[in-house]
Amino acid sequence: MKYLLLLLAVVLFFAVRQYVVASESKPHLVVFSAKWCGACQAAKPIVDEIEAGGYKVVRFDADEHPDVLRRYGVRSLPTFIVYKDGKVVLRTNSVQAVKAYFNAG
Repeated sequence: MKYLLLLLAVVLFFAVRQYVVASESKPHLVVFSAKWCGACQAAKPIVDEIEAGGYKVVRFDADEHPDVLRRYGVRSLPTFIVYKDGKVVLRTNSVQAVKAYFNAG
């Protein structure tokens, strides 16, 4: 029973999170990374800067949420997806491209 409740909680958590990501009109960033990934750690200050600028940032750790990475087709780290009006407007592995997008917007 505990396992079933935990599974239900996890499914509900991701359903709510996906709804929030898909329904906002202000651009926001979804980041797929890992603690062991050097490029991910190098990108962290820029991602933090974007978040400090008032943009929503949703982060997924590859080791903690491999199912989410599979669902989004993430094959390399870091991967950044920018959503606006519920649509993907940028998908890249380059934090510099993400920084340029948010600086231009």
